[in-house]
Amino acid sequence: MTIGRVTAVSSGFTGAPGYHVFHFGVAVPPFNDAAADLASQRVIDAYTDAAALWPASWSITISADVLEIDEESGELVGAFDGNTATVVGTDSGLSFSPSPVGLLTTWTTGEFVNSHRVKGRTFHVPVSGHWGSDANGTPTATQVTLANTFGTSMRDAGATDCVFGIWSRPVDADHATPGSPVRDGSFHVVTGHSVKDKYVTLRSRRD
Repeated sequence: MTIGRVTAVSSGFTGAPGYHVFHFGVAVPPFNDAAADLASQRVIDAYTDAAALWPASWSITISADVLEIDEESGELVGAFDGNTATVVGTDSGLSFSPSPVGLLTTWTTGEFVNSHRVKGRTFHVPVSGHWGSDANGTPTATQVTLANTFGTSMRDAGATDCVFGIWSRPVDADHATPGSPVRDGSFHVVTGHSVKDKYVTLRSRRD
């Protein structure tokens, strides 16, 4: 089966650009032009719905170039023209939180690979500094709600023709270890998400 990859690039803050990658599958393979439109629009809608999490100096551009990837091998096998847009933050404040600090949306699935439940993460770093913090130093309820709104929009419960998921990358013989043996890549539909009431730190571009 092939899946689609949507890429978004955020800017406007110290440490920019930020790269954000999302994978989508279809109920009836193969991935096609219609699916590429739906997938890219899903990412646009999610960032639009959560735009108040960022100040107006922040923006993110969702690429129209949706790559088609072989689920098992990870090879690029095609590309489609999806939808593109630049979403701008809508919070009235002008400042950011410290550059490596923000919130985290965790994606969950009901499937396992190598005896581990497949999960994914999307970092929202940095976020608007206008919201401040609660008295105990945790994010405000508004921030947590917005990050949850992002998650709900990405999952789009009820959608069957284009589904958001987590791609578990293949492991070849050159990179296999006792704890991570050779295996094909696999795509797993996201069935839930969560946002903890705590700040996270993005330590590297690979997080």
